[in-house]
Amino acid sequence: MIKKPVLWNEKIPFIKEAKEFYSKINYKGINLWPIMAGEVYMFQSFPIKNKSEKFFFILKFLFTIDKFNIHGRKGNIFVSYPDSREDHHTLLIKSIEKFPKKEITLLDNYNWKKNKSIFKYKFRFPNPILLFKIWKKFKKENIKKVFGKNYLYFLMRTYFRYKQIKILEKIYNKFNPKAHIAFCSQAFAEDTILTLLAKKNKKPTFTLEHGFIPNFSYFLPVSVILENMISDFFLVWGKRNYDIEKKFIDQKKLLLAGNPKYILNEKVLKKFNPKIATFFFSVIGSEKSNINIIKILNNFSKKHPNIQFNMKLHPFDSIENYKQYINSKNIKFVDTGLSVKELLEKSDFVILHNTSVAQETLLYNLPIFRFKDNFTQKIWGNFDTFKNEKEFENLFNNLKDKKFLLKHMRKYKMLLRNNFHFEKNKSPSQIYYEKISKIIKRGENK
Repeated sequence: MIKKPVLWNEKIPFIKEAKEFYSKINYKGINLWPIMAGEVYMFQSFPIKNKSEKFFFILKFLFTIDKFNIHGRKGNIFVSYPDSREDHHTLLIKSIEKFPKKEITLLDNYNWKKNKSIFKYKFRFPNPILLFKIWKKFKKENIKKVFGKNYLYFLMRTYFRYKQIKILEKIYNKFNPKAHIAFCSQAFAEDTILTLLAKKNKKPTFTLEHGFIPNFSYFLPVSVILENMISDFFLVWGKRNYDIEKKFIDQKKLLLAGNPKYILNEKVLKKFNPKIATFFFSVIGSEKSNINIIKILNNFSKKHPNIQFNMKLHPFDSIENYKQYINSKNIKFVDTGLSVKELLEKSDFVILHNTSVAQETLLYNLPIFRFKDNFTQKIWGNFDTFKNEKEFENLFNNLKDKKFLLKHMRKYKMLLRNNFHFEKNKSPSQIYYEKISKIIKRGENK
């Protein structure tokens, strides 16, 4: 019997109290907590401090509603993608590429979300009666003591979620799907709402994995991925994630299926003579670690002018945080639109700290240089870590020894099998289709 860990939503007062409040609220038979969880977890670490930005959001919540781009027929498997990230969108498309097109109805808001214009929204006058009802709930629970100066923001955000529930319920009823696949039902409200609607109608629900689960001892907003799992089933990339997730999620919900973006690479690296390296920045909140790595790379790159160092920012980070620490001519920031896949294919080795790119790099048979500090997550042993420029240089030089390189890369091959699930003669998308279809048929035959 696996002992379930104490969740952050039980330990952190702000999240705990917000959960207690929203768990008491239902609209059209849908509970508000799972829908608001992603935002509450994010606010714990990254509250909106800019008053103008907050005011803009409040106006948006009051007067607009999202548009939804949907293609497909009634009675299909309903798939939803509500994000603007290209790499995530690619993953979604790869996940369903082996599904017969006639069986899929796709809500794909990728291009709509990328559009920055305010005119992309539908405009609606506020509903004063609905607003008053929500305000009464907030007042009754004295929730202002929890939200403080963000009280109005969360009031209007809740109103916006009510509007989304209403419009997505109409969409759901129109298409009456036999199952729902969410890109990320734990963190994206649109996915969450559609998942809850499907569960309300006793239809099987699935969530795609879209990253490697962090194994930190301290809080991160991404913890919501484990603590807000509402789908019936979770399609998991590999054993490593599975072993972490089973501590939080019933094992019956976890389906080992692989990563649809990748196939097994059996190549062996026999010589280390690098020309291009890529540093993949950590997620936001890790700026200090990123700066320490840049300082090391800036000095190292001057000693190795024959190597081009590409810098790949996290999509939510900014060059302004780092450019003052760089004066080397062979360091350049690459376009944030370049995918991880494109950069890995061109790289001879990679440098990183805390990012799931570490696991993805295993598929490309490349050496990995992992910066180690007090905030480094434990993803495997320390054989490829460095803490300073001297350790970086030592690892670099050691890799030029063929015996050391061969032993080093064998370790990565073992880690690859632990992090990614593969089945002979089957792509992950085919595995997804077979597992999902089997569960749907099982439900239909009851």
